[in-house]
Amino acid sequence: MSQTKKNFIALTVALATIAFGETAAQAQDCSILGQNTFVQTVLDEYYLWYRELPNQNPALFDSPEAYLEAVRFRPLDDSFSYIAGKAATDAFFS
Repeated sequence: MSQTKKNFIALTVALATIAFGETAAQAQDCSILGQNTFVQTVLDEYYLWYRELPNQNPALFDSPEAYLEAVRFRPLDDSFSYIAGKAATDAFFS
């Protein structure tokens, strides 16, 4: 991997960490709770209907998809918000 690519990846991780107000350890938490908490953070920060989000504990859900389904604003968000894996996202943008 080139040094430029390594620097770009490091910068991307750093910006994501700053944007979401997380420490590096939190940004790398791949547990179910960590993933659910990441979804909650993104929704609180960027979701169009953030004021409509119910106060649900992310620890009570078995997956980030289940958490998203439980909290998204159904009257207006029936297909706007979704979670996709890296392979599906890469395939979409390729």
